Amino acid sequence: MIRFTRVFCAFFLGCASVLGTETASGSLLQNGDFAAGLKFWKPNTWAGKSQVIIEKNDKGKSIVKIKTDDISGKANITQWLNSLDIPEGSSFKLSCRYRTEEMISGKGGGGYCFLQAKYKKANSDKFSGYQKIVLKPTKNWKYIESVKKFHFPVKNILLLAMTLNSKGRLYLKDISLELLSSKNEIALFGFQANAPLMDGNLDDSCWKKAQTAMGFCKLGKAEEAKPDTRVKTCYDSKNIYFGILAEEPLLESTEFLSQNIRAQGRAAT
Repeated sequence: MIRFTRVFCAFFLGCASVLGTETASGSLLQNGDFAAGLKFWKPNTWAGKSQVIIEKNDKGKSIVKIKTDDISGKANITQWLNSLDIPEGSSFKLSCRYRTEEMISGKGGGGYCFLQAKYKKANSDKFSGYQKIVLKPTKNWKYIESVKKFHFPVKNILLLAMTLNSKGRLYLKDISLELLSSKNEIALFGFQANAPLMDGNLDDSCWKKAQTAMGFCKLGKAEEAKPDTRVKTCYDSKNIYFGILAEEPLLESTEFLSQNIRAQGRAAT
């Protein structure tokens, strides 16, 4: 099998507006490491088909286990963060460490595990924004995070970790919800004084320092996309730059198909 990586570089002009205004920052969540058990968290189980349990790992650290014994089972833990006064335009980083055991999805693969934050405005009965991380099956502990900006003032937040229409075990630790300052938000892209060369290579010093996004899902499915795609980002005083590495293990078949399409096009003309 030929393993080949195609590299694409792109940039967008006039992006000075990403700087925004300075906001306060810091952790919002209580007992995200479960050192105090389920204090501040509310466990929810259904029909005796699921359990929420606090366990100790091999290092004596507390973790939460969400166990479902039926393919139609579901369970979650929730925590409300109330009476907040977070201005519009603020960004939040939601993250956790997790792993799964024998996790099987029901309802035609529609079941899955996820970590979610739901955001409410002041004097509103409905949620105005959502931030969700799909927790794909993995035997080893994995760190995952999501950063999202909301253009409305936030008053209340509901944190939710859940298994839905799935059978198996989900383990969670170090759940965190952090309010980012504008300085932290910019660092996600990483300012660079020297722009990268638009030559299709990611060997410039700015790319080596850039953060990498990976672990994408198939469109419309809570299923890992393989082969993986990796995206690097950075910016300078004028532009934002994206470096995309898309692996194609079936390059020969892809090139053969492309040649046939081009040949058919020429024949048609």
